[in-house]
Parts: sequence; C-alpha cells; structure tokens
Amino acid sequence: MSPPADTALPFQPGEGSDPEPRSPGLPARELQPGGPGLRAELPPERLQLEWVYGYRGRDGRSNLHVLGSGELVYFVACAVVLLDLSVRRQRHYLRHTDCVRCLAVHPDRVRVATGQAAGVDKDGKPLQPLVHIWDSSSLLLLQQLGSGSFERGVGSLAFSIAEQGTFLCVVDDSNEHMMSVWDWARGTKQAEIKSTNESVLTVEFDPRDSSRIITGGKSHVYFWTWSGASLSKKQGIFGVCGLGVGQRDPGLTPCPPRVGGEPGCPGSQTPLLSPHPVAELERTQASRPPVSPLCHPDPTPLPELN
Repeated sequence: MSPPADTALPFQPGEGSDPEPRSPGLPARELQPGGPGLRAELPPERLQLEWVYGYRGRDGRSNLHVLGSGELVYFVACAVVLLDLSVRRQRHYLRHTDCVRCLAVHPDRVRVATGQAAGVDKDGKPLQPLVHIWDSSSLLLLQQLGSGSFERGVGSLAFSIAEQGTFLCVVDDSNEHMMSVWDWARGTKQAEIKSTNESVLTVEFDPRDSSRIITGGKSHVYFWTWSGASLSKKQGIFGVCGLGVGQRDPGLTPCPPRVGGEPGCPGSQTPLLSPHPVAELERTQASRPPVSPLCHPDPTPLPELN
C-alpha cells in the first residue's frame, strides 16, 4: 500500500543531497545569514576580566606567595592572580598562552617568574613551554626564557638569593626532568643537566651560596654543586631519624631554605634536611596529616616541624 501523495518520505542517507533546513516559523531563505542589518566586523566593546575564582593547588608546590606590596600571588589556568585582601581587589597577569604550572618570587619581592605547560593554539599549532619574568607592579613582561629549551612544561622555578636574584633555576617536565640555570636578565643558559626520571616537586638555591642547589620530589632529594657549565649532585639518604622502629619519612615539604642557618626542607616527619651532620633536633607535633606548604616571616626563626 502506497502512502498518501502529501506524506513526505523519511530522508535516507545517500539518496541525493541533504534536505533544505526548515523552520516551522520562518521560511528557509530568512534563516540564511545576510541582510542589511548584519555587521561583519567585531563590535568595538571589549570584555575586561574582573575576578578569577579558584586556585591551582592539587598538583603544585610553592604556588602561593606574598609580594612586597602585600598582595598574594598565585595562578589559576593561564592567569596569574595578584589579590589585595585589604580592598578585595584582583589584578591579573594574562600573557601566558597555556596553563601556568609554577611560580617563583624574586628576592626584591616585586619581580615574578612563572612557567607554563606546552599546548596548542586555536589553530592547532603547538605552543612551547616558556618562563616569563615580569614586574608585579606594572604587569610588564621583562624577559622570556626557554624557546626550544623545555619539553612538556616547566615544573619548578627558583631565583638565587646570594646574588640578589641574578640567576634562575628551571626544571622542566620532560622524562629526564632537565635542570638548567639561567642568567635571566641576559637570557643566557649557564648550565644544564638531566636530573632524574622521578617527578621533581621543588628546587631551591642555598641562600648564602648560589653554587649549591637542592631539588626534591618523588623518592629523592639531591644536593647539587654548580660550577661554570657543569652541575654535579649528591643523593640525600632517607632513613629513620629518631622516630621509632619502622617509622620512615613519607614525603618532602618545600620551604624557604633557611633553618638555623642551613638549607632545610622539613618533611611531614623529618624535621630537617641538611647536607651536613646534625647534632641535635627538637621536634614538635604540628600536624598528623602530611605538611605540604610552609612559610615563615624572615627573620623570625623557623621552628622544625614533624
């Protein structure tokens, strides 16, 4: 039995061209773009970012700092946020082209270094991982490092302290976690070496001697000596530190490397990490869960933490 003459048959793929789009309210010709009222150019109005919600803390270390202005600086996605809590106002550094992964503040507490991951732009072209050094007062970019030097992303950053922030240490997210030292103002790489196949979560210069650098992360801590274009390392030993039989240090906590005048990174159970013998340690029960960040106002002495 054939369908009535005024009944449309369902469209079958491959049977000629697609049917013309239709709307129950408007003729098809009025659905097409065009007409005297259509503007091809973009409108003159521009959106301005006022507030960024959230904070990337799930997979980062040393990602929240206080600037000399009193503002907090941290990052979310591609934005670096400068938050003034006294007036509840944000400013934003927005020159990164992919997610920011790490942050370091210069000893002058004005200049900031931020490292981004690799990515692709809207046209599918690859974006390289880079380090930006910028002025937190003016939000102007001062230097850009790493075009073609880093793989996957930048994972850790640290300014030297002894030379007033002349040098910047960078660890990337490649399989070998390449570690490099830069004279950032000149944009020149001073030294580079493969650090480890394990994740690197923190890097710090010795505050009194920039030739000594500490890196730490998953299952390791290394004490580096930098001389000219070479970097050499000694591996730190994890072990029992007066904690009782069978108790071992489960993690490493990055912190300002100044504990009793020595470089130090308290872990959740190890109170001090030092390349030199330690005669005596005082431990205080500060927290049962692992301690991830730690900060202290200089020059107030830093207590050792369990």
